[in-house]
Amino acid sequence: LISFDFFILLIYNNLTLKTKKLDKLFESTKEIEVILSLLNLVTDNDLYTKAYDADDIEIIDGIHPLLINPVPNSIKLSGGMILTGSNMSGKTTFMRMVGINQVIKEAAGIALAKSFKSPDIKIYTSLRINDLLSEGISTFYAEILRMKKINAAIKEGKALILIDEIFKGTNHDERIKASLLLIEKLNLYNAIFIISTHDFELCEAKDITNYHFNEEYINDEIKFDYKIKCGKSNGKNAIYLLHLADII
Repeated sequence: LISFDFFILLIYNNLTLKTKKLDKLFESTKEIEVILSLLNLVTDNDLYTKAYDADDIEIIDGIHPLLINPVPNSIKLSGGMILTGSNMSGKTTFMRMVGINQVIKEAAGIALAKSFKSPDIKIYTSLRINDLLSEGISTFYAEILRMKKINAAIKEGKALILIDEIFKGTNHDERIKASLLLIEKLNLYNAIFIISTHDFELCEAKDITNYHFNEEYINDEIKFDYKIKCGKSNGKNAIYLLHLADII
């Protein structure tokens, strides 16, 4: 009543359906293995904790994963921060700590901290900007290109913006004016941002909080505690470092 070819076709179709279900089973198994690996990481390592969703960023004793002896820092951030401090005091490392933990939270739901809470937001950075000689791009124009991406990002929704040594590629007067205008725009779009700078004029910008890192001088040696503190910095150590290096 039924041709042999048609019978074989029915068997083939049935096996195909089972194979698709088997593929889904393999995918589910892989996902479970990833989740279990992350769970083991949190339970077996005191450096990691489960990260939670919140409206603002709140970090308790967050650390940078690539440091051998990291100094933990805590912060609560809901808007803009201006970060000042002397050279080598820890500004850039702190910003990277915040950014890396946000990436790990988004990817795996964990963080390197005692407690980590933050919204689900994308990160945009301007941390290592250099000129591109082969393309004829100066340091300042490279900054402009990065800021163009940040400008587009904040229009799409809330974002975490990390900018190190803002507009370092141009002169002091224009750097201050451009930085203040950018801060005003970031506040307009309700971005969460950290901007590090040596220009204390930016500490007077509207609707931002000021934090800093500082240092001590003991027996002709400079000592850093790498702990973030409220308020703006009053420290300057460039001339002192030149003295220590016996340059001047």
